[in-house]
Amino acid sequence: MATTADLPHLVRLLDDDSEIVRESVLSALASFGPYLEIELSRSNIATTDEDRHRLRNLLGQHARQWLQRSWHLWKESVEDQTRLEQAMSLLAEFQYGPGYPASLTALLNKLEEDYRRRTADLDPLSLASYLFKTRGLVGAEKDYHNPFHSNLVYVIEVGRGIPLSLATIFILVGGRLQMDIRGINFPGHFLARACHHGTVYVVDCFNGGRFLQEHDLAAYNRGAASQIAGLIDASCPAETIIARCLRNLNHSYRQEDQPENAALMAELLQTVAPDADDTQ
Repeated sequence: MATTADLPHLVRLLDDDSEIVRESVLSALASFGPYLEIELSRSNIATTDEDRHRLRNLLGQHARQWLQRSWHLWKESVEDQTRLEQAMSLLAEFQYGPGYPASLTALLNKLEEDYRRRTADLDPLSLASYLFKTRGLVGAEKDYHNPFHSNLVYVIEVGRGIPLSLATIFILVGGRLQMDIRGINFPGHFLARACHHGTVYVVDCFNGGRFLQEHDLAAYNRGAASQIAGLIDASCPAETIIARCLRNLNHSYRQEDQPENAALMAELLQTVAPDADDTQ
């Protein structure tokens, strides 16, 4: 892995005649993740605004190519939650870069360990309370369409996300504890379904882990009232959640005027579920 001592040499090689050299340089620079500009400044490497803009564009292109090459990896797993976690890990690494110190798997493991230490009776209801009250994972009321609100690493560390990302954390931590927690692909507002002692609970992870009744769901989306029971019981495999996440990211990147990233999310969506339901 590149070190700060390598930075002056790497920056000089950005214009090397060899495509192989340039690709190696971009991989090395990408390993600094979001800290690259800070390290360039600390190393007193003079860069103009034009240089920094060009470097961001090159690294953005490099990250997109990496994700295109790596995207198939999550499909190689058989277990549904492993597939979901690996796809979400790939998207987080795409946004942060490979040099980011926290991995999704490590953060989910830490949540599980902390929950076990704090809680005597392990069940989906107490897990929801731990994640959305004790840990304070909440819905992002401001800057809702920030693409990082779909990044599970960011959501765990910062504590804010959209319905899908928060529910996915609930599902993945619950899976580590052998809890029956699944997604509900509800229109406009993704929810979670937790089964405990034969009773099914609908959980709104965006609003503090609130437990919902059927009349609450009708208020969320009146057009879906006749389909509510079917939606609660419907299968929601990894592919459904991943597809919805990609749709959300496509929308978020369009909102942020990042057309290249938006196009990539649309491209990846075609490999998962071209007719997946829409957003949030």
